[in-house]
Amino acid sequence: MKKFPSFAICLLSLILAVSFTCGCDDAGGGEGLETYTITYHPNSADSGEAPDPVSVLEGDVFNVSGNTGNLVKAGYVLTGWNIEQNGSGESYVLNTTAASPDSDTVLYAKWVPVDPYFTFEIDGTAKVKAYTGTATDVVIPSSFDGIAVTEICDEAFKENSSIKVLTIPDSVTRIGDSAFNMCGFLTGVTIPDSVTSIGAEAFYYCINLTSVDIGNSVTSIGDRAFYSCSGLTDVTIPDNVTGIGNYAFYLCSGLESVYIGNGVISIGNSAFGWCESLTGVYIGNSVTSIGDSAFDVCRGLTQITIPESVISIGAEAFSYCESLEGITIPDSVTSIGDNAFSSCVSLAGVIIGNSVTSIGDNAFRDCSALAQVTIPDSVTSIGDWAFFFCSVLADVYVNAAVPPETVVSIFDSCSLLTNIYVPSGSVEVYQGTTGWSAYSDKISGQ
Repeated sequence: MKKFPSFAICLLSLILAVSFTCGCDDAGGGEGLETYTITYHPNSADSGEAPDPVSVLEGDVFNVSGNTGNLVKAGYVLTGWNIEQNGSGESYVLNTTAASPDSDTVLYAKWVPVDPYFTFEIDGTAKVKAYTGTATDVVIPSSFDGIAVTEICDEAFKENSSIKVLTIPDSVTRIGDSAFNMCGFLTGVTIPDSVTSIGAEAFYYCINLTSVDIGNSVTSIGDRAFYSCSGLTDVTIPDNVTGIGNYAFYLCSGLESVYIGNGVISIGNSAFGWCESLTGVYIGNSVTSIGDSAFDVCRGLTQITIPESVISIGAEAFSYCESLEGITIPDSVTSIGDNAFSSCVSLAGVIIGNSVTSIGDNAFRDCSALAQVTIPDSVTSIGDWAFFFCSVLADVYVNAAVPPETVVSIFDSCSLLTNIYVPSGSVEVYQGTTGWSAYSDKISGQ
């Protein structure tokens, strides 16, 4: 067998020892690694200051600075930083993290000419801050200098008097408050599935808006989002939406049909108030509260099904629904608000669920077609004038053994009232109880 000379064995041992020592040093926490300096350059900015230099360890990551010194260059927008002064090299996006370069590096401000009509705000992503153009068909770009456009800022298109058709890219996730407020000539808009929220007054008073397609990822519709969009005829609210804001579709006088998805939990106050042409409404099976005046003055509404998920019906929720002919209040409902069905002059049939404990003041006031009503034994209080001026009401059935608490005459001006039927063992109790004693001659046992 061939033998290695002794000097070769010694040399090999020395190499192994040195290698082992170096390996231990590296494992000890970065000894021997280079530290590089990253310097920011304003690159012909008109004003402002470049961010302070930072040091970064070889192989580490660093936070790319934003426009902390308020750099400004007329006619341009700062979109990031670049290793080349002319912007042709590797780019770094504002307010992100990036891997360390392999040497000391100067990052030059990257200036991009501003679109003459769009103004963008750059903060990791691009946001449409304003639009001043006069085009009738507007397409919002999906990116700006390679940076995704994710938001339409508050008031970005407010009071634009030219836009008729709008295209929103599927990179946008948020439509800001008053983004298209009073865009009076806007006729149609498709909100893509990427959008998750529609801000307050986003399409306020867009009176010529005839069609809106709300994307399936929207979870919230802000207060007054489509206020007085009188040209809308139908609206579908997708299942991902959980809340409809106050006055969201108020005064949409041309609205005829509404589908409220099965994910919606709350319908805000006056959400569909004064939608006088509304004839058909589907309410999803997750709604727990119908807000005050939610469907107030929907004069064309003839019928509506309240799902068994609903717990509370707000004040004036269906007041002045003058064509509403019948209503079933499910067993899930515990309270009927003040004036909830007041002046529903065509309401001829009412079924009140067995979980209702309180009926508010004037709840069925001036329901002049209502001839009979049954009040379940769950009801413990009935508000003042709850059935005031129900002019054809003749028969009332009250199932509670203990008279529901009331103060002022419940059935005042019910000129045809003939019978109030109560449990046979409670006749005298009712006849001697405030609020009921005024009708003692009409009270008899069931």
